[in-house]
Amino acid sequence: MWFPEHALRGALMLGACLSVPAAAENCPQVAGYLETARIGEPALTLEAKLDTGADTSALDARDIKPFARDGDQWVAFTTRTPAGVAPLTARLVRWVRIRRAGTEPARRPVVVLPLCIGGQSMMAEFTLNDRSGQATPILIGRAALAGRIAVDSARDHTAEASCPPAKP
Repeated sequence: MWFPEHALRGALMLGACLSVPAAAENCPQVAGYLETARIGEPALTLEAKLDTGADTSALDARDIKPFARDGDQWVAFTTRTPAGVAPLTARLVRWVRIRRAGTEPARRPVVVLPLCIGGQSMMAEFTLNDRSGQATPILIGRAALAGRIAVDSARDHTAEASCPPAKP
């Protein structure tokens, strides 16, 4: 049976972590498929779905407005929180085209934001799009999870929510 290289590498790493207690400090945090995450500056606390089937992470964003600041491209947008709507700004990294069956390709901005999940702080790329039809405002994909967080799809809300400052 064929396994993608990243899946095989992850399975081997997790197996080693479970069998050798001394290796635990270098092992990924185990988290459920739903977790509480902190994102942005200042940090917003939001519900996130951890999805190993998605490469890039996504954040619910509305009223997306590109603008220039000090020669760089930025975007201003709002996102939904349990308390209502919160404004955010982030430097624009690039635009991507998303193709879905039966629809026209959509152009979405990609930004980098600080993310805290499962006790892990990181800078992560997010595509911005309206996720109002989804159960969670954040989807965390493989690129952010790889080497940091292993997902146990049978569990939810198992990971530590506090984090040290984000590392690039």
